[in-house]
Amino acid sequence: MRSHKRLELKQPYILIVLIVFMLCVHQTCSQRQDRKGSLEVSLFRVGDNLQAINFLETPYPELMGIRSKNISKQLSPQLEEELKKIISENRNQDSIPNGPTPPIKLKITKKPSAGSGKGLRSKNVLAAPPTTVFSVSRKLAPDSVLNFGYGIANESWNTIEGGVQFDIHIKDSQTGFDKKIFSHVLNPKKRNRDRRWFDAEISLAGYAQQTVTLTFKTSPIKANKNKNNCVSVWANPTVIEKKKKYAKPNVILISIDTLRADHLGCYGYSRNTTPNIDAFAENSILFKNAIAQAPYTVSSHMSMLTSLYPSFHKVNLIEMSRLHPAKQTLAEILYNNGYRTWAITGGGQVSSNYGFYDGFESFTEYSPPHKDMELKVRETLDFLKREKNSQFFIFFHSYKPHAPYTPRIPYNEMFDSKYEGKITGSLTDIEDINSGKIQVDQADLDHIVALYDGEIREVDDQLGILFDYLKKEQLMENTLIIFTSDHGEEFNEHGLFGVHSHTLYDELLHVPLICRCPQVPSERTVIKEQVQSIDIFPTILQIADIQYKDVPIQGTSFLPLIKNQNLKRNPNIAFSERTPSDGRFLRSLRDSSQKYIFEEELKKGEIKHYYFDLINDPEEQFNLTLPQRKLRQMFNQVHFLIEEGKKTDEIVKTKKIDKETLETLKALGYIE
Repeated sequence: MRSHKRLELKQPYILIVLIVFMLCVHQTCSQRQDRKGSLEVSLFRVGDNLQAINFLETPYPELMGIRSKNISKQLSPQLEEELKKIISENRNQDSIPNGPTPPIKLKITKKPSAGSGKGLRSKNVLAAPPTTVFSVSRKLAPDSVLNFGYGIANESWNTIEGGVQFDIHIKDSQTGFDKKIFSHVLNPKKRNRDRRWFDAEISLAGYAQQTVTLTFKTSPIKANKNKNNCVSVWANPTVIEKKKKYAKPNVILISIDTLRADHLGCYGYSRNTTPNIDAFAENSILFKNAIAQAPYTVSSHMSMLTSLYPSFHKVNLIEMSRLHPAKQTLAEILYNNGYRTWAITGGGQVSSNYGFYDGFESFTEYSPPHKDMELKVRETLDFLKREKNSQFFIFFHSYKPHAPYTPRIPYNEMFDSKYEGKITGSLTDIEDINSGKIQVDQADLDHIVALYDGEIREVDDQLGILFDYLKKEQLMENTLIIFTSDHGEEFNEHGLFGVHSHTLYDELLHVPLICRCPQVPSERTVIKEQVQSIDIFPTILQIADIQYKDVPIQGTSFLPLIKNQNLKRNPNIAFSERTPSDGRFLRSLRDSSQKYIFEEELKKGEIKHYYFDLINDPEEQFNLTLPQRKLRQMFNQVHFLIEEGKKTDEIVKTKKIDKETLETLKALGYIE
C-alpha cells in the first residue's frame, strides 16, 4: 500500500524545481511531427521521498524497474504554501547550490494545439535539472533495447543559455569499460525544432547476459546560475527484451461508453450494428448477464478498475472526488508486475482529475469534439507497433455512442435513411423532449435510436481495424481482450429518452461483456451466470497469474466460470449504486431472477422499496409487494454495504478541474 509519511524538504534547489513545476503554464511545444501545443508539468503525482527516485526491482529482469510502488499522492494546499514560502526565501539568496541532484518522479502533460486532433497526453517523467545524475544496474537479457523519452518543458525554453546535454553511459561491471551510448543537446532558446518531445531506442544487444550500469546525466552547456530552474526531463526509461516470449498474456480492456448490451447483434439485436464485434464474439466467451456498479461513467469505470463498489472507492462526479491514494488500481498492479501500461480515453469523467491516471505510464484523454474513434484506434495501433514485443496493458475508452448522437456520414443515415423530420440527436433536442418543451412523434424517437445505432456501427468498424491488426501480427495468441461498457442508455423504458444516471433499471446496468482468453479454446461460449463489472479486475490478475490476495477488492474472478460453464455462484448478488445529484440515493441488489431497489429521498426523509420478478417481468414494469421478512432481509443487505462503505477512506477532493475536462463534461451534458 502507499506510504503516507510527511514529505521531507531538505534541499532548497530541489524545492526550486518543484515550485517551478507548480507555477508554470506552458505554451507551444510539440511531440514528433506535431509542432504545436504545450508541455505542462504538474505535481499531480509525486513520490513521498523527494530526494531520490526508487529503482525498484521487478520480477522481470528485462525491465529497468523505475516503478512507483503506490507511494504517490497530491500535495495539500498547506504544503504548497509552505513550499512557496521556502522557495521565495531561497530565491532571494545570491547563489544557488551547485552539484548533481537526484531525479524526481512527476507527471508531465502535453496539451495539444487547437484543432490538431491530438489528445491531452500524460506521462511519467523523471525531473532532471542540470546537473542531474542517476544510475541503475541490471543484468541484460539477449536482444535488449533501452526505450526512453526526453525533453525540456516550455517554461524553461528561454531561461537556460546554451541548452542542456542529455547523456547515457553504459558500464560493464566485469571489465569496468565505460561507453557513452547516447548524447544529444537540446537548445530550445535557439532552435525551434528542440521545442518538442523526443523518443529514442538504443540496442543493448552487445551486452547480452552481462551486468551493466546505465547512467543518465543532464548537464548545462554554459555556466548559468538559473540552471536549476530548467525543467529538463527523462520519460519512462525502460529496458525491454525485444524477442522475449512472455509467460503472462498482454491485456487489452475496451470500454465503449453508454453501450446497451441489447443493441449488439451477438446479444440478439435485429439491426446489423456490430458485425466486427459479433465476429470477435464467435471466438470468445460472451456473458449474457453482466451488471455494472453504477449508471454513470466515472463511478462505474472506477469500480471496474479498482474492483470496489462506488461507496467504497468514493469517486463520483457530484462531489468532484478522486481516488484515495491508499487504493490500488488494476493499472498500478500490472505496472508493478512488469507491464507497459497505456491508456487512451475520452477524458471528461475518465480523466486524470479523478485518479484514472494512476498506474499508467502514458494516459491520453480527448476533449470534444473528439468523439472520433478513428483517431483513438490510430494511436492504439501506433502504440502496438512500438510495443508489440513488450508485455503491455491497454485501456481503451470511447464516448461513442454517448449523447449527443452525431454519427458521421454514412452512419448518420445507415438505419433511418428516409427520416424527414427536424430532430438531430443533439443534447438540446434530448433535453427538450424530456422536459416536454417540444412535441415529438414515434418517427422522431425512432430516428434518435437510429442515430445511436449509427454511432455503434461507427465504433464497430474502427474496432474491426484494431482486431484485424491483432490477428495480422499474431497478437491474439497471447492477448487477453475484454470488451465491455460502463452503463447503457434509456429509450423511454421508464419515462425518459436518451439519458442515463437517473435509475438502476437494467437498460442502464445490463452491459455487454465479451472475453477472449488465451487459456481457453477459441470457440464461442455463452455464460448465463450473472457477473459484475468489478469481477473484471480479479479475472485479469488471475489469468496473468498475479497474486492479489492482499489487495482489498470486492469482485470475484470469473475465470472458474470460463473453465467450467456449468459452475454456479452461490450466492450471486450484484450490487449497484447511484449517488444523488437530486437528493435521491439509489441502491440495488440483483440476482438472475429478481431485483430489489432501495430509494432514499434525503430531502424528504422518505424511503421507498421496489421489487421486480425478472423472469416474468424482465423490463421491470411491475413493482411487487414483498413480504415483510423478505423486505427486511434485503434492506439489511443494502444497509450493511452502506455502513461498510462509510468506514472506508475519506473522500479526496480533486484539485481544480482543468478547462479541457470541464469542456468535455459540458459537451456530454453533465454540467451547465
